[in-house]
Amino acid sequence: MIKKYILPIIIILGVVLSSGCVTNNNQKDKTLSQNGVTINYPSDWIVADTQVNETIAAVGNPGFIDNTTGLGLVSVNIQKRTLPSKLNEYFNQTYTNLFSNSSYKSKGYGNVTIGTYKGLEADYTVTDNRGIKEQNAYWIENKGNIYVILCTAPQNVFKNQKQYFDLILNSFKIN
Repeated sequence: MIKKYILPIIIILGVVLSSGCVTNNNQKDKTLSQNGVTINYPSDWIVADTQVNETIAAVGNPGFIDNTTGLGLVSVNIQKRTLPSKLNEYFNQTYTNLFSNSSYKSKGYGNVTIGTYKGLEADYTVTDNRGIKEQNAYWIENKGNIYVILCTAPQNVFKNQKQYFDLILNSFKIN
């Protein structure tokens, strides 16, 4: 009679464990404060050394590295630039130009609130020789500057990384 219940119990345990319902809540977040911004990020992520222009802070998931280039595939980059015109105009001009390139496909855009900051969001995919990446860009205006927070991951893992992106976004502060 007991044997009859062992297989269903094993199947249920397998489903629960493989679905990610069991997590380690003892994991502490880390804080990065540099170049006038502060964010919290997952403790198993790393501070990234990025070559992207105007980047003032970057973190990435070391579990997703391109074997060919050694570059991170899952990351959050924060850029700061001087606002050359009104935020809406600059945002629209940037994405009109970007989406004229067939490698970039818009998924949508609109208003967004990041913590206490109001801004604009653009969601899109980028196709290159490494595959399809999903990117969400959040634009925040503050004191004549634009802060662009770019969340990037391969399209097939973006949804799984969203909780980590949200942690970073919800903790974002301009010092």
